[in-house]
Order: sequence, then structure tokens, then C-alpha cells
Amino acid sequence: MKEGRFTGPLLFWGIVTLMSVAMLLLVWGVRTSQRHEEEVARRALEGMLNVAVARIDGVAAGYANDLRREAAFLRQFDSIPLRTMLERWIPLMTTRWAITEIHQSNMYGEELSLQRDEPLWSLRVRDTTISRERLIIRPRSLAEEAGRMGLRWVEDPPIDPREAIWFSQALEDRSGEPVWSSEPGTAAHGDHHLSLLLRPREGGKPFRVLAFTIDARLALSAEGPGVDPYYTAVFLLDSDGRDLQALEDSSGATDLRKAAIAQWQERKGRSMVTSVAGERRYHALVMPYALNGEVIHLGAVMDDELIGKELRAERIALTTGGIVLVLLGAMLLWAYIRRRRESRLLRLQRKHTMARERELAKALGERDMLDREVHHRVKNNLQVVSSLLNLQAQRIPDGAARTEFIRGKRRIDAIALVHHKLYGMPDLRSIKLQDLFQQLADAIAGLHEPASRSVSHAVDTAGIVSDPDTAIELGIILCELLDNCHQHAFPFATGGHIDIEVRPMGGDLFRLEVRDNGKGLDANDLRDPSKLGLEIVDALAGQLDGNFAARPRVNAPGTMFEVRFHKRPPQG
Repeated sequence: MKEGRFTGPLLFWGIVTLMSVAMLLLVWGVRTSQRHEEEVARRALEGMLNVAVARIDGVAAGYANDLRREAAFLRQFDSIPLRTMLERWIPLMTTRWAITEIHQSNMYGEELSLQRDEPLWSLRVRDTTISRERLIIRPRSLAEEAGRMGLRWVEDPPIDPREAIWFSQALEDRSGEPVWSSEPGTAAHGDHHLSLLLRPREGGKPFRVLAFTIDARLALSAEGPGVDPYYTAVFLLDSDGRDLQALEDSSGATDLRKAAIAQWQERKGRSMVTSVAGERRYHALVMPYALNGEVIHLGAVMDDELIGKELRAERIALTTGGIVLVLLGAMLLWAYIRRRRESRLLRLQRKHTMARERELAKALGERDMLDREVHHRVKNNLQVVSSLLNLQAQRIPDGAARTEFIRGKRRIDAIALVHHKLYGMPDLRSIKLQDLFQQLADAIAGLHEPASRSVSHAVDTAGIVSDPDTAIELGIILCELLDNCHQHAFPFATGGHIDIEVRPMGGDLFRLEVRDNGKGLDANDLRDPSKLGLEIVDALAGQLDGNFAARPRVNAPGTMFEVRFHKRPPQG
């Protein structure tokens, strides 16, 4: 009676108290929702800008390092043959496609520049008669040399390099570092310059300036941050607010970017701006970004709908708070009435579940123990066979028969090694190929020491798991291929590298690749796996409903072995 007498009032006041607290939380949530939204937007925009700054710093540092290397080479000489210079510049501009022109000029206005004008390359020379010590060889010799190299010859362009901003910026800089600059009116088209002053090695020689002309669109197009192409955009602005180059853009984000740039041009502040473009509400943030010699601005804009997606749970909670308060009392009363009956049922069910769990755990433990015992016995039997073969091999004189005998013994050892590694796996129902292959690769390398110490290897199985039967056959295949690589691919002391990779190909079809960068094999040997001693690989691939192929690597030294196979799904 006492329990029933006190339970009713306590439950009633408990419900009233809980509903009052929930109402206060609902009011507080509505008031703080807007502040939370602004904070989330600011963190997201700052994160986008930090990523963009890091990537742009990487791009700028890469081109600055290229300029330093070229300057270090040129500092060794006060003059250098044209062919030697072009043999460095042309490969550099071919690999760094954003570099559209390389200039070398001196204090007398003489200039030699290589420019890429699709589909031609132009060699431009501006020669003066001021200096006796020429920066370059005479124009006639240059023209003949350019013709032999297939370059278009342009003599005495009208622009004096000393009037260019990159020339003066390099002279004014005292840090000795590459200086960034852009000509007025050209930055919006993506052209920027990176220049460095070269002082002469001997007195009386003219100083020189080495400069790159870089297309920002090409330099930044592959380096933009990975943002949503419809809701967000990152952009670069010069000091006057002109749009230099959008790092990430699409038809959905174009309007937001234009609106954010226009608003920043009016305010030019560093605080976050929230505004509306058409029917879309957005948040934008712009901050200064300094290169050596040039200050630009980096901005980010984000659609408010993206913030709404992140705060959807919070908004749903606020919207449904009132409904929850109304239903809460009825649910608690109904739950209290049924609590005792359900508690008894839950206790019975819990006991039944625990009993079933113990039975299943016992069955699984027994099965795992049996699997391990099987692998252990197989490994022991294989070791006995290996020992017998080893004793028998010692009784056979040297020759082809003994070689084949030892070869068979090593294959038995490989099978025993696979079973030994499987025996140590924590779960025999689903074998992680990454762990198995890594252990096998380490073990095979250990068998070939000390020669294998200069050969590295890397394993990447993309998190694929396998059943034990497939894992055993794949392990034997891998041991055979790695043994072949260590024996034949690296005959020299310089060593090399082996890549082991497993990738899905759709459905239950997978591909195992073993690639080395060794000396490679003849085409006749690659067409006939039996000549490589890989008959067991070919046979095991057939047992896996697959095939085996060996071929030279494309655009790289060495050989690639490929095994396509089907695997059964892992056991539950």
C-alpha cells in the first residue's frame, strides 16, 4: 500500500518537473540556435581557407624551388651555351605546364626567353650594344641554334625587361628569396611572375634576373580544396578585389562567389558576412594571403543550406520539442503500468539469451580449436615431409635432379609457412589478407637474407577478407611469386622494391598483383610460365576459377605477375 500510495504523486511531480526542464531547454535552444549556426559557418569557412592556404603554399613553394634550382645552376656561370640552357628549360616547362615563359635578363636590358605558344615554342632574344661582356651568344648563332632545335626565332622584342615589374621587384628584394609579382591589368587573366636576382661571380660582370611567367589557372586548377561544387567555392582576389582564379567552382557556386566578391569589394573587412544572393542565403569570409612580394586575398563562400544540413538534427529537435512534451506524460504513465510485467518477461528472455550465447560461444570455441588443430597438424606433417625430402636430397648428387628435388622441398616449406601463419590468426573464419600477406612477405624476405635486406616490399589489400581455403591457395601463390622475385629479379647489390596489391574487379572477381622493379624477364619466358618455374601458380589460379599472367611493367622496369581469382564470401 505504501508503494502504491507514494508512487502516484512521485510519478506525477516527476513528469511535471521533467516537462518544465524540457520547456526551458527548448526556449534556450531556440535562442542559441542562431549563434550556433554562425559559429558552425565560421569554423567551416576557416577550415576551407586553411586547407586552401596549405595547398596554395605547396604550389607556390614548388615553383619557388624550381626557380632556386635553375638559379643555382646559372650562378655557376656568367655565360652559358644556349643548348645547355634549353636542355634544362624545355623539360622543366614540359613537366611544369603552368610555366608559360622563362626569362633571363641582365642590367643592360639584354634578355633571352623561352615561351610556349601552342603549338610552337618561341625563343626570344633582345640584344643591346651597351655591354661588352655579353649575357648570351650573338643573335646569328642563336638563330641557327634555335632553328636546329625546332624553335621559332624572335629577335629584339620591343619590351625592355627592365621596365617589367618582376625585374624591379627582384632588384628591390634583399632576402635573396624568389619574389612574386603581377603586371597591372594581367593578374585577372591568371599571369603571375616569380623572379630572383643573380649576382655575378666576378667583378665587372652584369647582374642578372631569372624569372618564370606562371599561369595561375593551370597552377591552381589541380590544387583546389575538395569542397562541394554546388554549395561552396574558394577564390583568390588581388588587392583591388579582382577575381584572380577560382580554385573550385561550378554553375551552382558561381552566383554565390560573385555575390560574395561584390560585397567584399564594398566592405573589405575580415569578419564573416551573411547575405542573400537571389533566393539563396550564404556565408562568406575573406582573409589576406601574403606571398613574397605580393599580397592577395583568399576567400570562401558557403551556401546556408549546407549549414542547415549539418544542423538538421538540432532544428528537428527544436521543432518536435513541443510534441515530445505533450506525449511524454502519457508515455511515462503507460510505461510504468507495464514495467513490472515486462520486467519479468525481460528477465526470462535475458536468461534464455545468455544460455544461448554460452552455447554458441562454446560451439564457436570448439570449432576454432578444431580449425587450429587441423592447421597445426597439417603444418607438422608438412614439416615432417620437408625434413624427409631434405634427408633424401642430401643423398642425391649435385645436378638437375637434386635442384628439382630441393625446389619441391621449398614449395612444401612454403605451404607449411602458410599454414603456420594461418594458425596464428585470431579469427580463422574471416582471414584478413593484409595481415596474412604482410607476415608471409616478411617471412619470405627472411628466408633470402642477407640478399633480401636491400629489397623492400609493400602490401595493400584494400581491407579484403577471405575464407580459409582461398587464403591458403593465395598464400601459396604469393610465396611462390615472392620467392621467384627474390631469386631472379634483383641480381645486383642495389636491391629494389616489390609491391603486393589486391583489388576487387566486380562481383566475386579479384586481382592479385605482384610487381617488382628488378631486371625484368625475356618475352619468351613471360609467354611460358613453365620456364619461370611458376607452374604451381598457374595451377592454383585455375583452382580458384581464375588465370595467371606475367608481363613486363608499363613505363617502368621490372615484371608484373597478375592472378585473377574468384573467392567465396567469408564465413559468418
